[in-house]
Amino acid sequence: MKILLATESYWPNLDGGAIFERNLVLGLGDLGHEVRVVAPSPDGKPRVQQDGRSEVHRTRSLGLPERFGTHGAKGSLFPGKIVRDLVDGFRPDVIHGHNHFFICLAAQKAARKHDIPYVATYHNMPENAVDNLGPLKYVVPDLVGKIWKWDMKFLNRASYVTSPTKTAIEYLEAHGLAAPHRPVSNGISIEKHTPGPKPKALARKYRLPDKPIVLYMGRLDGEKQMDVWLDAAAKIREEIDAHFLIGGRGSKAGALKRQAASLGIAQHVTFTGIVPDKDMGEFYRLGDVFAISSPAELQSLVTLEAMASGLPVVAADAMALPELCHSGRNGYLFLTGSADGMTKSVVRILQNPAMARQMGAESRKIIEKHHDVREMPKHYAAVYQEAIG
Repeated sequence: MKILLATESYWPNLDGGAIFERNLVLGLGDLGHEVRVVAPSPDGKPRVQQDGRSEVHRTRSLGLPERFGTHGAKGSLFPGKIVRDLVDGFRPDVIHGHNHFFICLAAQKAARKHDIPYVATYHNMPENAVDNLGPLKYVVPDLVGKIWKWDMKFLNRASYVTSPTKTAIEYLEAHGLAAPHRPVSNGISIEKHTPGPKPKALARKYRLPDKPIVLYMGRLDGEKQMDVWLDAAAKIREEIDAHFLIGGRGSKAGALKRQAASLGIAQHVTFTGIVPDKDMGEFYRLGDVFAISSPAELQSLVTLEAMASGLPVVAADAMALPELCHSGRNGYLFLTGSADGMTKSVVRILQNPAMARQMGAESRKIIEKHHDVREMPKHYAAVYQEAIG
C-alpha cells in the first residue's frame, strides 16, 4: 500500500503521539509498504528528509509556546500546497491523520477531493489542552464543549477512526463518534525496554543515592497532576527513606521544583529534564516502582515502557490507566488526586521487595501479550485495508 501520514508532531519531538507515529512509519516500511510523512519542520525551514525507508516532507513552521505542546514543538504554516502536491504526486491509497490542525485539515480535504480513504487516530483530550491554557481558558465560554463539537465533526468525516485503548474509544463514543472505529494499542519496543539490573553508570550520571527510587517519566504539564505526585513524595519520605526521580520537562517544571523546595524534599528529588534517547532503554531500570498521577491518559506510553522494563506500577484510577495497571496483580490504583492513596500504594510496594519483583514480572507479561510494537503496524495495515474496502 501507499500511505500518507499527516501530523503536526513527529520525530524528533518526544511526546507520545510523535513516538508512536514514528514507530508506525518504520514498522510499515519494514512490512514493505510505501510511506510518506508530512509534518512541521523542526527548524522552521521546509525540506525533505529520509527516515528509514520513508520520506518526511517538512512544512514551513513556527515555534509554539511550551504550554501548547512538547518542548520545541512547531506548528505548520500554510501547509496546503505541500499537502496537495504530495497527494497529487504520490497518489496514496490511504491517508492517515493524527490530529485536526492545519496539516490534517489539508490532508482530509485532499482525501475527500480525490476520494481517498482517510483514517484518523485520536491522541488527545480537549480537557488536557484547555488545562494548559491558564487564564485563557476562561475567555471562551464552554471551551471544552466547543472543542469536542469540532473534534467530532472532524472525526465523523473520516473513513475510519482509531484510538489506543478501549477506554479511549468508549470516551469518543460517549461524545458522539459515529464513524467506523476500533482500538489499536500504540505498542512499545519490548527489545529496547527490558527488565534488568540498575544501570550503575546512569545512576552516577544523575547522582542518585543508593536508595529505593520512585520514578516518573513524561511531560510535566498541568493535566499530569504532578503536584499530587510531589505531595505524595513528601508523605512517602515520612515512612521510608526513598528518592524520587522525575524525567521529562513541560510547562510546570519550574513550579514543581519550587513545590519540592517548599515541601522540604528538594534534596530527595532529581529532575533530569529531557532524557537522551540513547539512555531511554536503561532509564526506567533506575526505578523500583513507577508512579503516575495523571487522570487524563488515553493510553500512556511511559507506563507501557515502565511495565516492559519490569516495574510495578502505581497509577491514578482514571481513564485508560486501569487497562494497564491491574490492581493487586502488577501494581495498585489510587483515587485520582489522592496523595494519601499514592503514598499508601508506593510504600506497600517498597516495603515488600518479593511482591514488587512478582508485580514487575506481571507488568512485563502484560506488555509482551498485548502491546508489542512489532504487531502494531500489522493492525494498522488491516485498518487501512478495511477503510479502502
